[in-house]
Amino acid sequence: MVPIPGGKLITGEWRRALGVAIDDGHKLEMHGLSHSSPAGCEFGITPPFVLDVMKDGRKIIRKSKAEIEKELTAVKIGEKLKRGLEAFKGSLGVMPKGFRSPCLAVHKNMFVALKENGFSFDSSIAINTGGWRYMAKHQGLKYLNRDYADLEGWAKGIPAKPFIHGCGLVEVPILSEYTWFLRENDVKRQVDIAIKDLDRVFRARGVFVALSHFYALTGEFAAGLKVYEKIFNFARKKGIEFVTMEEAINSWNCSERAPVPEIA
Repeated sequence: MVPIPGGKLITGEWRRALGVAIDDGHKLEMHGLSHSSPAGCEFGITPPFVLDVMKDGRKIIRKSKAEIEKELTAVKIGEKLKRGLEAFKGSLGVMPKGFRSPCLAVHKNMFVALKENGFSFDSSIAINTGGWRYMAKHQGLKYLNRDYADLEGWAKGIPAKPFIHGCGLVEVPILSEYTWFLRENDVKRQVDIAIKDLDRVFRARGVFVALSHFYALTGEFAAGLKVYEKIFNFARKKGIEFVTMEEAINSWNCSERAPVPEIA
């Protein structure tokens, strides 16, 4: 949950709906502070594959990276986290243990600040960047004049299971985004991509985490819900267990340190 979306505390219908989710046993974790920083750089530097689906994303980074970096000290990030925790507690009466950065923007100081402010885990690093490349492709964008479909999706060096950053914070990586503003004719392709990823994680005895945005799979884009329906059916047939991130971490031997991706 974004604690202060657009700079305002959540109220009314959203607060009631999230309260019902908590009562039903769902876990809510923290997603940035206001989610309104230029190019998504509220807690780190937005990765290229996400910048490419933003208007002028790479241009903003090139022009303003030095100024953005000034706001990414461990102290300043910690101050944002404290504000978010206070807002989260005030709005919903619970304290999050996990974090996901807006636009998957990360920084080494972010992980340190998360650990120092009592967070148990982060989930801001993506394994299969192909989901965002698919978005870019269908927006008519290219990377170095190459079609995004020709680029390898799975990033090297990121395990499909929880691992520990150097500061001691646990990372639960995301696989990808599969349900971005889909129509009916997109469903089969996206299901095939997601199930291929899920099966690969299953064979590696890992943890499959998908990322979605509610506004991109509702209303006229509700076809995205069919993707999840089919993914869930596949998982049940495989005997895959459905758990919260916290449960996944508790059942995982995170004392085994996997290689940590290089983070700015």
